[in-house]
Amino acid sequence: MKSFRKIIALLLIAAALPLCLTSCDRKYDEEEVRAAAEKLIIASAELNEIYYGKGIKYLENSQNNVSLYCEADPVHLEKLGFSTIAELMAKTKEVFSEAHAETMFKGSFSGTFSQSGASTMARYYQKYDDNTANPTPVCIMVLSTYTSMLKGDVEYELDTLEVIDSDGEYVNATVDATVSYDGKTQVHKLKLRLIEEELGWRLASTTFANYNEYQDIYDQLQKG
Repeated sequence: MKSFRKIIALLLIAAALPLCLTSCDRKYDEEEVRAAAEKLIIASAELNEIYYGKGIKYLENSQNNVSLYCEADPVHLEKLGFSTIAELMAKTKEVFSEAHAETMFKGSFSGTFSQSGASTMARYYQKYDDNTANPTPVCIMVLSTYTSMLKGDVEYELDTLEVIDSDGEYVNATVDATVSYDGKTQVHKLKLRLIEEELGWRLASTTFANYNEYQDIYDQLQKG
């Protein structure tokens, strides 16, 4: 009889476990998340330009230039607040989660190869002084042929920021982004994910938005 009761108890626990796993979403303070999200969104704008947009300015005539790579403009780097790839990575991790930051690093700091054999060159790499016992950073090298992935200027409408709910360890939010391009504007509702890491809240999703010309065509068709 005791064995039968144990079996029943185990079956009840097993049945309840999936419900717990799917419903154990983290609790959060909405105002705390909102305040953190506002600061992170603002900070992400500059990083979006560095990784996906116009990028770091470079010197067209420098003795460090080689092939398609040019030395980063020191004046622009000073304005951005870093002088090495390591410092850029640290700056990125102050805004984006560890996992999301790693995807950004892979896309910008290393070349990739597709199954078809096509290759993509790293957008940036760190040049070192190899003539010393301990190589020291000389400058950041910038791929001069990179084409910006971003189209249009983005303004985040922070008054529309809304914290929605939690999903496991993540908190979901939305914010409207107005994209201006060639005298026209579009409003995109961005879906954001945030996660609280050891050093605070971080964005676990992209925050950039592009002007979509196909959206204009769709809107015209809807109007008839």
